[in-house]
Amino acid sequence: MQQTKIATSHFDMLFDGAIKCMKNAQELCDEAELLHQHGKFARAFALSHFAHEEFANSVLLFRALLDVSTQKKVNWKKLKRYTLSPKQKRATQVAITKALLVDLHLEADAATKQLILESELKQIRQNHALYTQCINKEFVLPSERISETQSEKYMNLAIYRIAKLGPALVELRNLQGMTKQEVKLRFSKKALKNTQVFLAVVLGSNG
Repeated sequence: MQQTKIATSHFDMLFDGAIKCMKNAQELCDEAELLHQHGKFARAFALSHFAHEEFANSVLLFRALLDVSTQKKVNWKKLKRYTLSPKQKRATQVAITKALLVDLHLEADAATKQLILESELKQIRQNHALYTQCINKEFVLPSERISETQSEKYMNLAIYRIAKLGPALVELRNLQGMTKQEVKLRFSKKALKNTQVFLAVVLGSNG
């Protein structure tokens, strides 16, 4: 009985955190949109970057719900480290990209082009959108480096991801009423370990 109460408490805590991360990502997109509309493309890009990272954190927390639902012990230290790790955030964003591309059923060439585009956008770090940089012995303002097109594409990408994945992720609240066996029937072993496969199942693709 006590174990069930602890599991419920952990589930509620993770779900609340995931929802708040998603809400914050949406708010960052809203603020980026305002900046973009006023011609502040570099600052809009920076907020879009933070929106991408915060949504990646949301996905990590939603995925951790599977651990609670399958009665695995949640490694809180590892989870906290993941939400702070730039490397893990990038890996999660790549998984999000690939899962969404599979869901769109794009031709291979179109999918490759989209991956290249997103890779190019992500190589522009938030520092480039916030601070003056010295490039080839010349100081460059963020406003000189970030274009209107780059700002718009990165912002729209963040908005699309949240709109597409958000409602499906929120439905994971239903895991709380499922048995361990029912969860494992829906999510394969691979989905329990791999973020891309997990997201594919969430989106209704095979996993």
